[in-house]
Amino acid sequence: EDALRILRAIRFASVYGFQIEEKTKNAIFNQKHLLKNISAERIATELLKTLSGNFVLETLSQYYPALGEVIPELLPMAGFDQHTKYHLYDVLTHTLVATKWIENKPYLKLAAFLHDMGKPGTFSREKNGTGHFYGHEKESVHIAKQIMERLKLDNLTKNRVSTLIEYHDSKIAPTEKSVKKWLNKLDPDTFFDLLALQKADALAHH
Repeated sequence: EDALRILRAIRFASVYGFQIEEKTKNAIFNQKHLLKNISAERIATELLKTLSGNFVLETLSQYYPALGEVIPELLPMAGFDQHTKYHLYDVLTHTLVATKWIENKPYLKLAAFLHDMGKPGTFSREKNGTGHFYGHEKESVHIAKQIMERLKLDNLTKNRVSTLIEYHDSKIAPTEKSVKKWLNKLDPDTFFDLLALQKADALAHH
């Protein structure tokens, strides 16, 4: 009757740790195409609540194909082996682990969720098999902006998230000189948000 219930079920599972009943689970996957009829604003509201759930990793690891109906950029990340000793997880699982552990502010959750969207499209390998994602930050910003535009998010959120993604892989030395340099580039709030994203990203490596 109302495809928004698909997203609400996923949100309840993420927030409360509920297991979705089997017939309902099947219906979610069978009817997920109906999500394309839901307004962007309602999708955005449910998505942000889902990302803030304590069980986001467990829930979206199962239900990402449903969310992929409205965020198709999510699908290539699933099972994408990073081929590097620094990463224990595929791109999607890494993303969800980072989302789980970052501070619970909606824009930070969204930044963690979108920060590596550009990895599948920038993947390359050395002769020894080691994987690289050169330029994935720039591509991730590009994809994130498209997604946030589709979801009709406010400009403040779009700017915050884009900035954090742009610099998420930058090296910040633990020195006074380095910190001063970054505080000249970013305002203090954004700088500490960037540290929060980098910490969550690191927790999701190995």
